[in-house]
Amino acid sequence: MESVNFRLASGQKSYALYINGEPVDAFNCYINDLARTESANTVKSKASDLRIFFAYLDVLDNPDEIAELEVCKKTGTSLLTEIVLQFPLYLSMGRQAPEKSLAALAASKTSRKPTSNVTNQRVISSVRGFLKQSAQLQAELHSASEMGVVDLSVAPDIMFGESLFRQAMPRNQRKALLKKSVIAGVCRHGARLANNTILRTRKSSIVNQETGSSISKALSYEDAIPVLSETKTMRDRLFLSLVMGTGLREIEAANILLQDIDVKNKSIRCVNPLSRPLAYGNAFESFHGETAHDMAYKGRSTEETFFIEPFRTIFFQTLRDYLELERKPLNVGHSFLFVVLRKGETQGRPLSLCSDKTRQHAFKQALTRVYEKRGLPKPRGLALHSLRHFYGVYCLNYLCIGFHEDGTPITGLDLNVVQRLMGHANSSATEVYSVPEIRRVMSKVQKALNIVQNIELNTEQKQLLIGNFGAHF
Repeated sequence: MESVNFRLASGQKSYALYINGEPVDAFNCYINDLARTESANTVKSKASDLRIFFAYLDVLDNPDEIAELEVCKKTGTSLLTEIVLQFPLYLSMGRQAPEKSLAALAASKTSRKPTSNVTNQRVISSVRGFLKQSAQLQAELHSASEMGVVDLSVAPDIMFGESLFRQAMPRNQRKALLKKSVIAGVCRHGARLANNTILRTRKSSIVNQETGSSISKALSYEDAIPVLSETKTMRDRLFLSLVMGTGLREIEAANILLQDIDVKNKSIRCVNPLSRPLAYGNAFESFHGETAHDMAYKGRSTEETFFIEPFRTIFFQTLRDYLELERKPLNVGHSFLFVVLRKGETQGRPLSLCSDKTRQHAFKQALTRVYEKRGLPKPRGLALHSLRHFYGVYCLNYLCIGFHEDGTPITGLDLNVVQRLMGHANSSATEVYSVPEIRRVMSKVQKALNIVQNIELNTEQKQLLIGNFGAHF
């Protein structure tokens, strides 16, 4: 199975699927239609989900192996229905699926690992949407076939007969025929197979993300300023301070235009690119408006951002120097704030059109230099998105928003406020940034112990301990 991406004549990015060198027309037509009406990020996600489904169908191509399982005899259902019925099991259990099942057979060939309930629900929702449309697509294709526009030579009804499993037909031909029949059958009978009683989510064998589960993915506060200090260009310092200070996704930050910056009030707006497509067309691009189609925008409930200190000050202190010394000399013909600085044919190109690897490079190199100077190994798994996690953890747990009557600080914004600022669809996505109370208490205890063990207590330190823990000396 092979997947390729390309551009439609109208400029949108789309995807095509090929199995054994032949196009999967139902997939290709469906994704192309989506590309014309949905955001690039939605299309990419749907295409990825459907590739999982077709990879599952693709490996169920051996009639002999399927016949040995006798799954249809056990359940009394048709092979086509049973294949779709076991797809949720394939997602939720992977290679841990029960033996003698189609799910286990497919997982053994794809090395599928169990995925979370949230992921499985998303994949099944994508597949269900595709199946509901596939019946209509097949009807249109058959009409086109009768008119001689396309050639439909696959008869999915073959798969329901016994001839496919007879040994007289050469094995490679039976495998190819089964694969084509299954895919054609799924597309033709999509409306029925998409029924919730057939294609439904199963409980995953792995545990969903719990409250506080994303804390370890966040850049630590102690590393934030050192990382900014190790950046090599003003653009990189500006970009990283923006993500750290606002929690914007990296692509949202890269898509900021000059008119989104309010220098007087020291604020930034994050505008949905699809709401202003004309703002992105420029002579630099080979396609007018190509940029707007490429923007992986997940959506926010507000254009406003909440810029936290000290990153807001760092951003606006760096902004003028970057514009005058790095961006202006390039004479770029667009309004994107962040541009490619490296000499070459891409110099001046909007950073949002570069690869994810290019955008990640500056952060990872700065982090490496920080830990090399400390003589410590660099933490694994940190990327630009870790700066967004940092923002979520800090705003939800540590940001000072006031003081109690006794003078102790009130920390942490309300969960719903942080959810809105980060553009999450539901609060459960924000709860992963919540630091358990016991962890915050233990952090204070550890600081107190360090004071007691390392130095003799003075009056101010005693007051600190009394205020936090009620200790008396």
